[in-house]
Amino acid sequence: MIDQEDPLSVTQQYERVRFLPQTSTTLSEKDRVLMRQIDEIHMPWPFCGSRKIRDELCSRVFSAGRDRMRRLRLIG
Repeated sequence: MIDQEDPLSVTQQYERVRFLPQTSTTLSEKDRVLMRQIDEIHMPWPFCGSRKIRDELCSRVFSAGRDRMRRLRLIG
């Protein structure tokens, strides 16, 4: 996926592709519900960062670490 002819540096290309899923796995129902909750929080407040979204998820009785939440945000 790295293209030597791309105007982006190899490091920048790597940063863009490193979070892509390695295989085309299907999401669990739990992940889908969590993604919906993240969207409900993110849409009205797009300026919120991962900590604020995580805190809001906890107040809604959903448990997710920052890394998992950020990964699901990138997929969705």
